[in-house]
This record gives sequence, structure tokens and C-alpha cells, in this order.
Amino acid sequence: MSITMMLMDAIHEDPANLRAHPESNINAIRASLKEFGQQKPIVVDQGGKIVAGNGTFKAAVALGWKRIAAVKTKLEGIKSVAYAIADNRIAELATWETELAGVLDELRKDDSIDIGSIGFDDADIDALLGDLATEQDHGGSSSDRDIADLPKDERSDLVMAPFPYFGNKRKVIPLVWKRFGRPKQYIEPFCGSAAMLLGSYHVAKLEVINDLSGFIANFWRSVKHQPEKVAEFADYPVSHLDFRMRENALVAKVKELAGGLADPDWPGDAKVAGWWCLGQCSDIGLSYCSTDSASHQLATTVQGLDCSGSKPHIKGQRLTSNTAISDPRSLFDTLGTRIKRVKVLHGTWDRSMWFNDAPNDVAVFFDPPYRSYDDVYRDEVTVVLDDIVSWCKEHSDCRIALCGHDGDYDLSGWDVVQWDKGGATVSGSTKNKSNEAIWFSPGCLDG
Repeated sequence: MSITMMLMDAIHEDPANLRAHPESNINAIRASLKEFGQQKPIVVDQGGKIVAGNGTFKAAVALGWKRIAAVKTKLEGIKSVAYAIADNRIAELATWETELAGVLDELRKDDSIDIGSIGFDDADIDALLGDLATEQDHGGSSSDRDIADLPKDERSDLVMAPFPYFGNKRKVIPLVWKRFGRPKQYIEPFCGSAAMLLGSYHVAKLEVINDLSGFIANFWRSVKHQPEKVAEFADYPVSHLDFRMRENALVAKVKELAGGLADPDWPGDAKVAGWWCLGQCSDIGLSYCSTDSASHQLATTVQGLDCSGSKPHIKGQRLTSNTAISDPRSLFDTLGTRIKRVKVLHGTWDRSMWFNDAPNDVAVFFDPPYRSYDDVYRDEVTVVLDDIVSWCKEHSDCRIALCGHDGDYDLSGWDVVQWDKGGATVSGSTKNKSNEAIWFSPGCLDG
């Protein structure tokens, strides 16, 4: 490999580059180059088009550099594209060791180091130190068995999603985390309100949540990146007219939302997140923004806008929490801090099923639609569930919890724990409330 100093004018960016570089990213790279200089070359093809290092090149331009260290690759066409993706993706799969917090804390005390030049700020470091302190309070990450004596009653410090969600498993949080212990990686492919993640007694090094609903994925991504703005749009009195008109507006943005979520650097749409959250809290039946509803057609009459169709709860706004909410912004700030380093994905369940830790260090919480759930779900659910069962059988050495109704699955060697939901299903029926079950894989800790 030969490194050469190339003129900036002889290099050009790839117009089809798949990796977005927001201003905050370029500023961080710029600070790093200013502090440490260029410590690794960019990669360009034989024509000078950048294959890897677009962010570094942009930062160098901003610094006014005339030359930059580069390596010319002989890769072409699809091979070049594949390498560019691998260069970014492989780095994403790495995780930080717990010692990082202490090292960063020492670095920021050193006046000779600009802490911003390494991509962290004081808020990031304080959050890491807080996570480490929580972990140490529970006896350290190396001891799974410390979690065996979890309290059976609900914890007063439990963070909750600010919207209700039928089928959430908040009631069995202690049961599940007793069997999961302290995994290095946690995956929740059907996150919904992310109750199990938020109820965890341990923050894993890598946490991944996913949901097929664009509104849910956008909510968590927006709360992660801009909690104050989400709170601003969610903190609003319930109005029947606004309730209906906002629902129409949100449904009309579904395709636009999907496009944004396809960009991993997109911070989410805070207005959509706040409006959807308030609507979900206020809706009767929790079907707000259901895209297959005929009532979403906006109609007009001589009296003005048509408000027929679903109405908000007569009780009005009720952002869900374990304590009364006097300031919604504090709730969203707390949520934003908790999920700051959580990877939020949008798509089918299998998109989140990758891990680079040993299987027995990975915990997966499956809460998919049930096989027979009051006929709410379509026939294709059966195919999805069969695929999930196949995955579970192949990865039974992971710490897996699979939720369903008693008798839904035949998993030899797995523990089955029954529990009583004590409530109604989404259609109002109580026929299934007492036959809830969770299958725990052989890789889980003993109950």
C-alpha cells in the first residue's frame, strides 16, 4: 500500500455516497484533524473519486488544506461500493469497553487536549459515568447472579414510555431481567413502547430496538436526538378538531417519514413524534394513525371540516407515566438520556438480528404479534412467527425470551412461564388475559 500526498483539486466526492455527514460530524472531524493532524489516509479510486473518507475530505476542505494523504485503490464498480459500505458498517458494529468513561474523564481534565477533538462532549462523558455508576451500584457488569434477587414490586424509578401501548410487558420486567442478567448486547425486534428496554436493571454495551411502525421508530429516534422539541409538540390540550386534522396530516406523511428513517443520520421529525404521541395517548382503542382506516379521508361540509370518525378520550390528555407529569419536558429529557446510545431501527424484525458478542452474552426479547390475537392481525403473521421460531432454535445459546399464548410454540428444552396479564386485549376481550406465556431459551439464567 502506497500513501501519497494528493492535491485537493485532484480529488472529488462520490455523488452517490451513501453515508451522510451532518454538520456536527464534520465539526468533530475538523477538530480532530486540527488537534492530531491526519493519522490515516483517505481511499480514492484511480480517477480520484473518494471511496472511503468523505467526511475527512470535507473537514480538510473546511480547514483550507491544499493536499491530503490518500491511498489509490484498484477496486472498481460494485466492489468499490461494497468496500465503502463495509468501511462504515464494520466500525458501527464495534462497542466501547466500560473503562472508556474513566479514560474520557481523565482526558477532559488535561488542558492540552481539546475533548471535542475526539468526538465526545461533557454531556456524553457525564452520561457514560452515570451508566457506569449505575452498573457498579448493582455489583458490576461481570456478575450476572447479582440480578437474581430483583424486587418483585414495581420500581419507583422505572422509566416509562409517555404513551400507552396494548400488549406491553411491563408487568413481567423483573421476571425477564432475572433470566437475562447482565448481557453485553440487548436486542428488542418488536419494541413498541420499549417497556423491557426502559425497565432494564442494566445498560448493555450495545442496545438495539426495532419496530415496523414508522411512527414508533420516528418517535424513539426523535426523542433520542431532540427530546425538548418532541415535548413541545406533545404538550398540548386535547381538541377534537385538532385531534382529527392532525391524524389526517400524519397519515399523509407516512411515505415522507419512511424516506427520512432510511437515512441513519436523520434525527427524526419532532413534530410528527409529538403529535403522534399525544394522539396515541388520547385515542380510544389506540388505533391513532392506522393507515388502513377509511376515516382518514379528509372531507368538508357546508359547516366546515368534517370531524366524524374517532374521537379523543373524554378525559383528555394523559401522557402516561409512573408519576404525575407537571413538566413533560423533564420526562422527555429523561427518555432522551436513557436511549441516547440505543440504536433505533425501522423495518422487519430480522434487520436487528446481528451481534458480534458471544451468543451467551446476547439477550433478545421477542414480543411479536400472537398467533391468535382476536383476529386483529393478518394471516402473514404465521409466516413471521415460524421464521422467528426457526431463528430461536438455531440460536438457543443466546438469552432469548419469546412471548405468546400458552401452546403457541413447541420449543424442546426451553422453560415456559405462564403469567396473568390481568387486562383486556386490543378488541376488548378478556378471553386471553390468563394464558400469557414466555418461553426462555436454555441460554438464559436459571429462574
